[in-house]
Amino acid sequence: MNQSLVNGLMHAVSRGESLQQAMMSFFNAGYSKGEIEGAAAEVQRLQGGKPATKSEQVVRKVEGVVAKAERKIPVARPVVKEFQQPKKTFQHRGKAKQEVSRYGNKSKTKKNFPIWTVIILSLILLGLLGVLAFMMFY
Repeated sequence: MNQSLVNGLMHAVSRGESLQQAMMSFFNAGYSKGEIEGAAAEVQRLQGGKPATKSEQVVRKVEGVVAKAERKIPVARPVVKEFQQPKKTFQHRGKAKQEVSRYGNKSKTKKNFPIWTVIILSLILLGLLGVLAFMMFY
């Protein structure tokens, strides 16, 4: 027998709560009906030495109350909903396409340098290197 349950029932009764109310409180807290009934019988026995038949009557009354409470307690059933893919209802209304980044796209404004520009720049570079080399040796 759970001694803490007996002590709890005794404490509740000493505060003026009825034994049935105390038993319901423990039942709602998750204790099993058998544990509560055993503790209630022990509380009845400890309260002034009442005969066992009287405690059995109380236990039977409490069994009825507990049975009513069990019927009232709703059973949680999982709600199963099927996932539905949302339908796309996008309609293009003639607005320009918004671009966040042009990364990865070839730029249309980039111009290739003509070959003659590369040749002229190369000749200027060679001329400057020649002038630099001449100044270093003479």
